[in-house]
Amino acid sequence: MEKFFSLILLKLKKTNSLNGSTKNNENFLAFLRLAKNNYPYVRVADGKKVIITAASGFAKFLRFNFIFETKNEMEKAKLFSWLRDKDVYFSYGREWSPAEVFEYLRKKDLIDGNFKVIAWKNPKQFHIYQK
Repeated sequence: MEKFFSLILLKLKKTNSLNGSTKNNENFLAFLRLAKNNYPYVRVADGKKVIITAASGFAKFLRFNFIFETKNEMEKAKLFSWLRDKDVYFSYGREWSPAEVFEYLRKKDLIDGNFKVIAWKNPKQFHIYQK
């Protein structure tokens, strides 16, 4: 088990920024497996870049960020749908938050369904709810 864990870490250390398709992306899926109990969430999504990180635990300690670039709202909606299906949360807070971007895309009928929101009460406390 320790060797497996170390192998994943090596892969993640080599690639902490990704561009392109989310499908069949071994590094990102490895990150999600590591971060599953550490609340992976979309931190930034107001421009072309969508940045995913973890709210707590090991993945946060190592400061892994995965960056996906989208060309348009349709691509962003597909990415958001895929991330939601992988149990990634969408942050709510300052500026135009990923949760607000999700709601905007839903109002434009580019995406449907509920999603999980993560919002901070303070730097060490957060709240998770469904929208």
